[in-house]
Amino acid sequence: MSIADELRRLQELHEQGGLTDEEFAKAKVLAGMQEHLEEIKEQHDVATLDREWAAEREGYMVTGKYGNRYIPNKGASLITGFIVTIGGMMWTILAANMGAPVFFPIFGLLCVLLGLGISIYSFLKADEYEKAYARYQRRRMELDRRHGDS
Repeated sequence: MSIADELRRLQELHEQGGLTDEEFAKAKVLAGMQEHLEEIKEQHDVATLDREWAAEREGYMVTGKYGNRYIPNKGASLITGFIVTIGGMMWTILAANMGAPVFFPIFGLLCVLLGLGISIYSFLKADEYEKAYARYQRRRMELDRRHGDS
C-alpha cells in the first residue's frame, strides 16, 4: 500500500470519527517521515552502487608510460599491436638481411612478442571493462526503474 493510499485511509477514519484531530495530525507527520526515509534509502542505494562501480572500475585501468591511468580501448589495442608487430618484423628482417650480429634480429622478435603480449592484455582488459560497465548500467537502470515505480 502506498503512502498516498494510507493517508486516504487515515483521512476516511478521521472523517468517520475513528481518529481524533491530534491522532490524524500525528499520522500525517509519520507518513511524511516514512516517505522521506524511502527517498533517502533510494538515494543511498544509487550512491552505494556508484561507489562500488568506481572502486571496480579502478581494477580495469592500466597505467601508461608516464604514470597516467586510463581504461584501455579495444580498437587502440589492436592498432598498437599491429604497429608494434609490423615494426618489430621490419626490424628483424632488416637486421637479418644486413648481416647484423644475431642479437639485433632477436631484439626485433622480442619487440614483436612484447608488443603482441601488451596488445592482447590491453584488449582483454578493455573487453572485461565493457562487460562490467554493461552490468553496472543494467543494475543502475533496475534501481532507477524500481525507485521510479515506488
